[in-house]
Amino acid sequence: MAKEISSELLNTILTRVGGPGNIASCGNCMTRLRLGVHDSSLVDPNIKTLEGVKGVILTSDQVQVVFGPGKAHRAAKAMSELLGEAPV
Repeated sequence: MAKEISSELLNTILTRVGGPGNIASCGNCMTRLRLGVHDSSLVDPNIKTLEGVKGVILTSDQVQVVFGPGKAHRAAKAMSELLGEAPV
């Protein structure tokens, strides 16, 4: 079973993407947590240096945090709960 994504890691990611107010959407694909953002200038690209993060892809309106197979869905579900949204 894949190792769980810690709430500490998700809180750090949330801070580094500009906080809850900068999140427009939260979802995932097979390997990535996908966060839509309102202002990409608030995003710290050093998210990729966090332990457990395999990479980060930044676009003008989205941050994709690469966790690997089997982890992204759990990360998106937990992030949605942090944001007070319905789980994905």
